[in-house]
Amino acid sequence: MIRLFAALAVPPELAEPLARRQHGLPGARWRPLEALHVTLRFFGDVREDVAKDLDEELQGVAGDPLEL
Repeated sequence: MIRLFAALAVPPELAEPLARRQHGLPGARWRPLEALHVTLRFFGDVREDVAKDLDEELQGVAGDPLEL
């Protein structure tokens, strides 16, 4: 099983200020700059064959650009 989600990467110019704010909450699991993202959909634990099919389907998703 693989734990999967669909997400948008946070651009570096937004991620750097966010990463600097990662402090002051004891026990929090802060993420490195390159791991910051906006989760669009959490799929949970899926079988590898289903993950492959999901990847193929998501490759076809298209839309207009958006600004963060």
